[in-house]
Amino acid sequence: MAESKFALTYANESGNAAAGLKLPDGLGKPLQDLNLTMALASADIRLLTQEQIKLRELLVSQQSLFKVVTAPPAANSETKSKLKAEIEQRPPPKRLQSAMANETALVELNQVLHLSTKSLQALSEKNLEIASDKRVAPSGATGADLLQVQLAGLRSGISDGLKGEQKTEALRDFSRDAAINASAFKIDVKAAGEMLSGWRTALKLDRVQSQDLADATNYLGNSGLNVKAADIGSVVQSAGEGAKAAGMTPEQVAGLAAAFLNSGANKTDAAAALKGFTTVLGKGESASPAQRSAWAEMGLNPESLARGMSDDAPQTIKLVLEQLKKQPEEKQASLTKTLFGNNDAILELLKKPEDVQTAFKLVSDKSVYATSRRGEDAGSAAETAATYGNTSQGRWNALDASLNRLSTAVGNALAPVTDGIAIGLTAVVNGLGAAAETFPFVTAALTLLGVAATPFVAGALKTGVSAVLDAVSTRLLRLAAARLPSDIGDMITGDDDNGGGRKKKRSSRKSGRGKQAKASAKSAQPSKPAVRQSLGNRLRGAAMKVMPSIKRAAARVLPAVRSAGAKVMPAVRSFGAKVMPMLSRMAPLAGKVAVPLMVAHAAYTGLKGVREGDEKAVGSAKGELAGTAIGALVGSFILPGFGTAIGSIAGGYFGSLVGEALADPPADKLAAPGDVAKNLVNAPTQSQNQQVTFSPLIQVTCPAPDTAEQIRSIIGQQLSGQFHGQFLPLLTNNPLATRRDAALTDGVAR
Repeated sequence: MAESKFALTYANESGNAAAGLKLPDGLGKPLQDLNLTMALASADIRLLTQEQIKLRELLVSQQSLFKVVTAPPAANSETKSKLKAEIEQRPPPKRLQSAMANETALVELNQVLHLSTKSLQALSEKNLEIASDKRVAPSGATGADLLQVQLAGLRSGISDGLKGEQKTEALRDFSRDAAINASAFKIDVKAAGEMLSGWRTALKLDRVQSQDLADATNYLGNSGLNVKAADIGSVVQSAGEGAKAAGMTPEQVAGLAAAFLNSGANKTDAAAALKGFTTVLGKGESASPAQRSAWAEMGLNPESLARGMSDDAPQTIKLVLEQLKKQPEEKQASLTKTLFGNNDAILELLKKPEDVQTAFKLVSDKSVYATSRRGEDAGSAAETAATYGNTSQGRWNALDASLNRLSTAVGNALAPVTDGIAIGLTAVVNGLGAAAETFPFVTAALTLLGVAATPFVAGALKTGVSAVLDAVSTRLLRLAAARLPSDIGDMITGDDDNGGGRKKKRSSRKSGRGKQAKASAKSAQPSKPAVRQSLGNRLRGAAMKVMPSIKRAAARVLPAVRSAGAKVMPAVRSFGAKVMPMLSRMAPLAGKVAVPLMVAHAAYTGLKGVREGDEKAVGSAKGELAGTAIGALVGSFILPGFGTAIGSIAGGYFGSLVGEALADPPADKLAAPGDVAKNLVNAPTQSQNQQVTFSPLIQVTCPAPDTAEQIRSIIGQQLSGQFHGQFLPLLTNNPLATRRDAALTDGVAR
């Protein structure tokens, strides 16, 4: 190889010296200085590399911002014109957007969950209630966001093995825990859901254990260490599985992740270092020869370290770091590289090994932060979320979630109507579009005519509106001037003195007496039937005896009745005088209001049934419409007004019941196919071509055997009776065939 001018001076001599040859005098000290200088340069280069990595990560995070700010100009110099026509979808009304987003998320969730309509609606309502909770509101999560978090949890296996209400409750709790973590960690609720599902699946945690891990993560983030709770959670999500397999608890994994992050490592390097460090400590007998040699240099062996990780991981990690710290500085790098591969984050951790024990000590006492020890909503994460919820921003978020809940409820209530309108308008617009496509010339002519006529129509409308406004304002001024002094009134209305001024007119109401109709009643005494004198005398005597008692009782009771009547009757008359005119005015209005309301209710029920595919609701709506019409007709004949209202309401109610009953499918009178199959005897041997033996025995007893017609009639009766009594049961003893034949006629029966 050719010599390079950049080769080190005396390089060969130093090499020979290493081989045991004698160096020239005066070269030992310079070579030692050169070695130290190169070591320092290597450390500086390593630090420079780390800073370059951080700078590259920062540039990547800001890449989208740079793209927006420094967007390159188009290749074409004509920047003002677009070569492509862009069509933006028209957004739905704002009042319906919340309901539409919530409905879309529900449909997406139910593709996997398969809940009934009622259960799905209950889940949606509970999510909307959770979104306004004090601990959830700071995250800004909506009901649709919680549904998406539940879908992610469902796909990750959070509710595996559960059914029915238990499954929905598990998903609801999962989304609430994720939202609380999002509030405490100050991250998006979907990111918090992914983190929580990653913890539970990778570390094999249940709900309580995942809550304790979130509490430990939040407690470490608020402990004074230079770390964020969200970064700790991300590192645990990425590298926690290997650490837990080595024998660490989830809280200890969070503590070690916090120590790595506190030493200055980013999330990626901290996750890689945590994974490599704990995996090597837990290897045991599977350690490589090079790793065994490195452990031996520090006086350790991999088997004891693996046992120590299972028994007391913090103490074992402390021992390893202490042994590494005792080694010379140049040897620390080689040992960590041999043992753990990427040694940068571990070398940084060796500078402050006391931070590892500080983090482990923070999470050692679970009674300080854990939900399992402190109770529901009393853990560190829940308390931090509640603190954010008591801020002005948190309260505003809770109000916004409540308004979103109301908007969703209103949108769901209007959905049948808006969907029906949208379907009708779609048909109309499609018809207009088809007509425009069929007659393009007529379409163009009408469009141009409309554009040309717009100014004239607008001018006519403007003139007409101005005239109406002038007339109305003049009338209002005159009415106001009539109540003012004459001089001021004339000034306002514009009347002068020559016009004679304003004429004051007073309207007086003349009261007159109405004519009262008098009706004369003719009394007629009916003729008494003839009775016996003795019976009349007896009745008269009995009456004479009873009348004094009746008079005495009446004398005692009548004053009290008159007194009570005197007190009550004025109130009754006053109430009647007030109510009866009102009722008389309301009578025509009741019939006019009740019938449209019943028709609107039936239409709403029918549209909702069509939208949800509910045949019973559609049948109920049909019956309600028919019952309303019949009831209103009958009620109008009996008592117009109130009778119309009562008849329409009653008819609509009973009509809906009848329509719902008629909409039910006919009951299956046959046993279920499964039950029939269980009751089959020798089912494989039964077939349509089964052999039947029929041997009728006919006995003829005839009083006149010489009559042939009578003998033939008796024989026919005998054959018919035995055929129906003996032969037909032989053909119908196969229940499977009976079920099959009935199934073939089910459609006709409907």
